[in-house]
Amino acid sequence: MGEFSEQIALIKQKVSTLLSDNQSLKNDLAESKKTIEGLKLEKSSAVTKLTEIETQLSALKSENENLKLATPSSPTVTKPAVSEKEISKMIKEIDECLALLDI
Repeated sequence: MGEFSEQIALIKQKVSTLLSDNQSLKNDLAESKKTIEGLKLEKSSAVTKLTEIETQLSALKSENENLKLATPSSPTVTKPAVSEKEISKMIKEIDECLALLDI
């Protein structure tokens, strides 16, 4: 009978260890589920942001193409601004013309 008592005690110890391990695994599973839900939310947010950025990129590409078509490929040479010296010369010529008209 002593032999059975030892076996029963050993089985009880193993059952206790298994129950403890089972509870630990349940806790780990619950934590893992929470982590997965958090990651799913992050993924959803990232996908939404990516979609917004792709839409912006598409709009910017379209705008860039429109700008390329609207502007000539070679830059136009603009006339430099009139200098003060040239303006003074023009005023002097106008004054001379006005003086001739007064004659």
